[in-house]
Amino acid sequence: ASGHRGQLLTELMERDPNPSLESVLSVLFIPHRESAEPGSNLGGYFQLVASIGVGSDERSKDLVARYFDPIALRFIQAFLQAVPGLTPENAVWSYLFAIGSRMQAQATNGRADRLCHTLRLEKPEPFKLLVPFVAAGIRAMVA
Repeated sequence: ASGHRGQLLTELMERDPNPSLESVLSVLFIPHRESAEPGSNLGGYFQLVASIGVGSDERSKDLVARYFDPIALRFIQAFLQAVPGLTPENAVWSYLFAIGSRMQAQATNGRADRLCHTLRLEKPEPFKLLVPFVAAGIRAMVA
């Protein structure tokens, strides 16, 4: 998934060295199911990534540093290019908050369905909400 996302980010930055924040977030938030092999256990993958992503044990920290930090740094740089006035520190937190939001949007635990059903709401497509939600939060960090 990181390789596919990295390639798309490279293509975006080659087309436009100053892309919109929404364009960068659209690449970051491409649903894993679009790049997964048929029959993949995405629920298990999401649970594994969430577990090591917030894990404080040495193994988790090493895995995140080795496999996820390189692409994270590329997106942090893209945020800085897309949002004038965003500080590097806020770009780091923007990335981390964005990833947390994506984890909720892709969760396969049925929680969103259950909450929407309880409130008698139709469940919206989370990836349609994700880009504007996160973009607004990142821009608020500049204000």
